[in-house]
Amino acid sequence: MIRQVNYNGVLIPESVVDGEGTADGMTPNYAQGMQVSRDRWLILFDTADRRGRDCWRAVFYQVRDGAPDGPVLNEKLLVARDRLAVSADGTELFRANGQPAVFGVPKGAFIDGRVPEHANVFAITWHGCAIQRRDGWSRGATDEDGWDASLLEPYHEIVHARLNEAEDDIEIIEPRRRMQPADGTVVPGHGWAQPIPDDAACTRWLDSFSGRPPPDPCSLIGAIAHEWDRRLGTYQWVRTGPFVEVRPKLQVSETNLVKLGADDYVLAARSFNKGGHTYWFRTADPFAGWGEYTEAPDTVGQRYAFRCADGQLRVFLNRQDMTPYGDRRNPLYCFDVSPDDFQYTHRRSVMDSRQLGLPLPEPFLDHVHLYEPVGNRQLMSVRTITCRQVWHGDDKVMPSDQEMDTAGIHYVEIVYDRDCPPRWRFDG
Repeated sequence: MIRQVNYNGVLIPESVVDGEGTADGMTPNYAQGMQVSRDRWLILFDTADRRGRDCWRAVFYQVRDGAPDGPVLNEKLLVARDRLAVSADGTELFRANGQPAVFGVPKGAFIDGRVPEHANVFAITWHGCAIQRRDGWSRGATDEDGWDASLLEPYHEIVHARLNEAEDDIEIIEPRRRMQPADGTVVPGHGWAQPIPDDAACTRWLDSFSGRPPPDPCSLIGAIAHEWDRRLGTYQWVRTGPFVEVRPKLQVSETNLVKLGADDYVLAARSFNKGGHTYWFRTADPFAGWGEYTEAPDTVGQRYAFRCADGQLRVFLNRQDMTPYGDRRNPLYCFDVSPDDFQYTHRRSVMDSRQLGLPLPEPFLDHVHLYEPVGNRQLMSVRTITCRQVWHGDDKVMPSDQEMDTAGIHYVEIVYDRDCPPRWRFDG
């Protein structure tokens, strides 16, 4: 049970990499991370260009000491924006990268009384898409803009890394490559939550997918599996679940896969044509199918589902029908969710920018990630920005310097009523 939630301030105010900071118009957009040894944490984050609409830019990483909010030992660019082409009128086409994820077993972690061979090998993934930039402003590119369609396909990439001997940086052990399933299946879009271990040895990790293959107006959802390959020394995409059609004519995406226990999986998906409702699925085998969905009348915005450190299934999201301010994405709420009927209870305000006095007109508090617990505490990062840092109207009003300095990845501390079991053990 949650006892209280504390606001702890700013986790990532900006990237310190030259040319990628607040002064350059970039804002930290989403963060995810994990414990990578007894005393080190790896935090990934992407940035968004304020001169555009939902325009990712690049992916960065930090190695931190002691905790997700511990001192930063190193910060570097992991994958940059790539320029693909320039049109006759000077419009530039870029490949932008964002929404990073990471999974693996920490260095020195014991499983079944020993440190396994796949410890200290981490798979880092991210999404990519085509962005065009003209007259200083960016937006998503389409074939209607005259670009070669082969340059516009969204993609997913992966790199494998390990913590170095000094434990102050990571080393790339397999270069960046496109993610490709063994069976050749094309997957529209990966889930937005961190992949989850599916076996006690943590050699098998599950993720979800969703998408809307044209011209069909309905969506497809499902699961994918990555497994440790001893010969290659990396994780390989080995299985893609059946494509489940979400009908009638539902457009869903941004899926979250949660494992509640042995043979018990939950999937949450955001709708884009039903007022932002959440569609919940439950199955004993994500590679056999998902059955009928349960519809929850949520509202527009991101939502993230987790099995929290106390074992409770919860969803974190905004509710335009509940906010006292008329804001679209403030406050950030969480609800306990029953896995039996997906009813919501115990609403809590996790973070409220207006109550905190943050100078962010039209605040967006979303894109959350839960880190591994320590004792009875669990940290959660929250994208904390103003709307016009990622979404502009025709007036193209830029965020002020004060708004840029306030925005970033903020974080809260969830305090439970008892100590929670750690995910990893380092003492055998």
